[in-house]
Amino acid sequence: MDAAELDYRFSNYLASRDTVRAALRVGSGPMGESDEMSDLDFFVYVTDIGAWNRENMVAAFETHCGPVDICYWTGLQKFHAILSGVGVDLSVYPSAYINEIRRWPTLFFTHDSIVVDRDGEVSAALKDRTGASAADMLNTWDALFFHSSNILIQLLRGEYINARSRASGLLEAYICVCERRTVGTPRFREPSRRSERRMSPELRKRVEEVAFAGSPQILADTIRRIIVPELSEVLRGGLVSSDRDLEGRRSILNHFILNLEKVQKELDR
Repeated sequence: MDAAELDYRFSNYLASRDTVRAALRVGSGPMGESDEMSDLDFFVYVTDIGAWNRENMVAAFETHCGPVDICYWTGLQKFHAILSGVGVDLSVYPSAYINEIRRWPTLFFTHDSIVVDRDGEVSAALKDRTGASAADMLNTWDALFFHSSNILIQLLRGEYINARSRASGLLEAYICVCERRTVGTPRFREPSRRSERRMSPELRKRVEEVAFAGSPQILADTIRRIIVPELSEVLRGGLVSSDRDLEGRRSILNHFILNLEKVQKELDR
């Protein structure tokens, strides 16, 4: 079974369930960016959220789509499954959340993405998108600082595995800062194949250093050499217009640098 057949079968299953009030395909498929290794991504809004657990989902897949290779349920709203070698990512939410679609970025879905729309709310959201919520570069700076601080806290605690596990957020935020992306612009916080293709060799080298920082020492040194200069550059570059915001960010950055130096001394012992 190929991805197109699985998409057809699973979409029909969603349409057959009365408790599914809305369902959409999202991700690379609807946006015309999928390849032979891409999975199928669905957002589903239901009136029986308690019934969407691993046992029921495996049974539904096997009945309507075919043999299940794996099915991982996060215990909340996410399911990650593989059926006949094709990945399916499923996010299930209460139907009361449908209206939030209005705020989604335009990169998420188009009218062709709609699988189920019982009450016409998804179509209405497409016509009346408030979805371009926006924020300036100060928000992007704060994202990078937040993820850097999160890692630094774990390093200060000596929780090195925990620190490394948080590096994905740091990587996303770093790319957004380097490319001066803000909330409300395309591809905010979404490193992808397209991101890698458009990077200059110099930026790609820096991003790879962040992505593949291995030991606690290398991770701390990478933050010192790559992240801190980028944080400083944004503050110097006129992208933060408020003097109050500028002084506040300079102050917390200086405090961050002192703690980073403390961590590096501890790691060098």
